[in-house]
Amino acid sequence: MFEPYPKGTSISYPVQSNSNSLSTLQMRGTVISVPIPQCNSPLPISDTEASPYVVQLVEGSIHQISPDTMEQFVVWSV
Repeated sequence: MFEPYPKGTSISYPVQSNSNSLSTLQMRGTVISVPIPQCNSPLPISDTEASPYVVQLVEGSIHQISPDTMEQFVVWSV
């Protein structure tokens, strides 16, 4: 099975600034867990029903990202 965003994939995730609650910062992080296929199917029924990706940001916080929005957070290397 092909995993498009395996463990170790770099991401950039928006977090609220501590100094200004109206602004957001893009914080770097890493995928630490990928979605687990449901039941006996190798693929989830749909991205919205799939378990989330789990990412850890450089400051230590952990967040869950739905597979259907994961692409917008991935940092593509050139």
